[in-house]
Amino acid sequence: MRGAAPELKPESKPEPKLERDQAPAPEEEEEDDDDEDDDDDDDELVLGEN
Repeated sequence: MRGAAPELKPESKPEPKLERDQAPAPEEEEEDDDDEDDDDDDDELVLGEN
């Protein structure tokens, strides 16, 4: 049993690390898309107001 505990610990550690690395990657990509859309909307709003 002692061998199973330490084996699970190292396996659990790398799993959350990989998930954390993958989470910020897609979030950043989505943010970039939002920024581009926001810029387009802002430009259109400014043009319409003028």
